Amino acid sequence: MKYKAFNQELHDACDPPARNAVAGWLKTVHHVDALPNPDKYAVDLVFSLKGQHIGYGEIEVRDWGMDFCPYDTIHIAQRKEKLFTNPRTTMYVVTRNLTHAYWISAIKIKECPLIEVPNKAVANEEYFYDVPTHMWKFVDLRDVF
Repeated sequence: MKYKAFNQELHDACDPPARNAVAGWLKTVHHVDALPNPDKYAVDLVFSLKGQHIGYGEIEVRDWGMDFCPYDTIHIAQRKEKLFTNPRTTMYVVTRNLTHAYWISAIKIKECPLIEVPNKAVANEEYFYDVPTHMWKFVDLRDVF
């Protein structure tokens, strides 16, 4: 099994703005506080409501060139599964322009089949959960009501 190498420059360009977009939407729409996880090797965000810890969020950015996923499935790298051990973890896939997102319980991701997906970063032997797009909730991160 192979994994894409970590790219700090790409991470710094994408992750903080996407985390902020999701955190802002959660705060405005659901009154949930989403703070950066102090453990940089764990999930991205820690969620609380009225001071009570309620869960976690892992965030990824996708560049589909549009505000929605044009595919029948959304791929989540198997290497992320170590972050999905807590049943209160939610995965968010955010569009590059930070206007829309798909979210799903991490438990549901792990129920989906693993497939090998050749890609630009890893030509072979990298596996992904093949999660049907219809299983995800789609939200407009600009929608505050």
